[in-house]
Amino acid sequence: MAYEQLSVENPIFDITQQIEQADSSMMIRELVDNAIIASAKANKGKVKFIKFDPSILGLPYTSKNKFAIWNNGVGLDPHRLVKITNLASSLDKIQGLKENFGKGAKMASLSVNKKGMIFISCKNQNVNYLVLGEAERNSQDEPIYGRFHLSESGDVTADCTEEMLNAGFDISEDWFMVVLCRNEFGQDTIKEPFGSKISTGWAFNDVYTRFFRIPKNVEMRFEVGHSKGNMIPKFLPISQYIDNKAKNNPDKMKHEWVDVNDNINQGLKVWYIWDGPWGGSASNDMKPTSTIGNPATRSMFSGLVYKNETYAISDGNTWKQDASFMGILAGSNFLRVFVELPDNFNCQPDLYRKNLEFEYIENGRKWKEPLTIRNFAKIIYDNMPEWFRQKCLEYDNAKSADNNVVQKLTDLLSKLSMKETKQVPVSVSNYKAGSGAEKGAGVTGKNSGGNGSGSQTRHNPNSNGGCNKGKNLTKIFSSKFKKSMVTKSVPEIKYIWSDKELDEYGLPDNFKYRAGHFQRSIDKEIIFINCTSLQFNEIYDFTVKKFNSELKSDEFVTDDYAKNISRDTLTWLVGSVVVRALSQEARTGWTNSDIEKVLNPETLSVYADCWDSEIPTISSNVKEACKLISLEVNNQ
Repeated sequence: MAYEQLSVENPIFDITQQIEQADSSMMIRELVDNAIIASAKANKGKVKFIKFDPSILGLPYTSKNKFAIWNNGVGLDPHRLVKITNLASSLDKIQGLKENFGKGAKMASLSVNKKGMIFISCKNQNVNYLVLGEAERNSQDEPIYGRFHLSESGDVTADCTEEMLNAGFDISEDWFMVVLCRNEFGQDTIKEPFGSKISTGWAFNDVYTRFFRIPKNVEMRFEVGHSKGNMIPKFLPISQYIDNKAKNNPDKMKHEWVDVNDNINQGLKVWYIWDGPWGGSASNDMKPTSTIGNPATRSMFSGLVYKNETYAISDGNTWKQDASFMGILAGSNFLRVFVELPDNFNCQPDLYRKNLEFEYIENGRKWKEPLTIRNFAKIIYDNMPEWFRQKCLEYDNAKSADNNVVQKLTDLLSKLSMKETKQVPVSVSNYKAGSGAEKGAGVTGKNSGGNGSGSQTRHNPNSNGGCNKGKNLTKIFSSKFKKSMVTKSVPEIKYIWSDKELDEYGLPDNFKYRAGHFQRSIDKEIIFINCTSLQFNEIYDFTVKKFNSELKSDEFVTDDYAKNISRDTLTWLVGSVVVRALSQEARTGWTNSDIEKVLNPETLSVYADCWDSEIPTISSNVKEACKLISLEVNNQ
């Protein structure tokens, strides 16, 4: 059918809007990506991060410390220099929704470089430059961006061959450079790229985090933007760095790629890494081996890899909780995972390339959701190499509940007349999202309350709650199920006795102030009992007094008995709430979000505050323990 192409009625406003709403945190990604692609065309590609003094060009910048990215890929003459500074303009790259947008570097950079981005290029031993920035402000005090005039005649490009030669730049090969000048003439964009001082290694860290691989013929060097003082470190992407480090330290590191090439997941790969503690000095004892001597100073991370770039970064406490969900209950400080998606995977980057999104149709409407590593939790768990699974077990050292308290909770389940589990496939329209114990408990769903929030069923925690209905994702993720009956098994119970254990198990920061925490992992359900909590200490203090009163003395060793009774009391208080909440899953009128409210740590803690209801049981247990103590004393 014949058509008339749409155009932009107000291009000035459209450009301003795109720049002002862009995500400046993606600035380095965009600029480095351009530099890598360009330099890869050279026989020996080079990318350098350097300091540049704009006064060389006679420009009115008072700071001589401007951050610049240089590459030896493609040189541009004045005409092409102008062309590539337009939005949606690319240099020898394919434009498309899944390819190059032609606007990322300019959009992400200009809002934080209003005083100028200097584009300098050498072509056939002639060097030219132009300056892009905020040219003026309109009647609404909104910026208007453009190329600055560099002469009275209105030229937007100028020759600077002599000036660059005098500054020591080689013009025997073609090259291109971008200089960032920030929003004030005097700002140091090496130390303050976004307006305030940040880590000296900010640029190296950003590149290390984002670029999983770079072309083999490209060498990248950092003269600035790193934390190694006067050194000029060579950049190795994480895929290469980990491999090299593991080969040199086989007793402290191990990794393995697993191809998930079944009929459903063609081309998908999972990278399992054990990054063991370095040891040696006290300061390095518990640091992952890969961090020793690494120019990248950021923490360990996991994520998704798509077209050689890392998305959906999971690090710090987020990774600890993500790891725990996918079966890495403890040891997330030393264990990590990357999932690499094939190029034809049903996803695409968002407008600013910050997230990977999958698209699906539901009830006639088009939806987009960001992909996270939790979307692949079942694949990660099912394909773990045996050695990696054993490492997970080695770090899982928290003590479990004894048979007595587990039996007591099991008896409660029986009294609640809980029946055998049965899972029934249902249509997506009937599926209720949001059964996670808290935000971050499951897999992203449309109504689930945010990235990584729960919509999994009890025995199918990787169920996606009806959110991932793209052609490929429907096959990759678990089938959708609805609970019709509830299991008889009591969740596994683990005890946290120290801040170290709290950290190892990736529990939320506020857990130290809570009595318990219910968690669904990909392979089990767990109740964590906090034996450092206020409730535990109150029960323990009361129990010790009861022992002293019963034995008429404080000379007997009763500490272990008191701790065990206090532990079991708190376990019963927290565990009984969890069991009662889970028993509602099959009942009419109880939604997943209703159960979620009961299972949150705050509810569990408030109920544990009522521990005085257990005083008769505590007193009875103390009396029984005193009989044992008396027998032990008499037998000595």
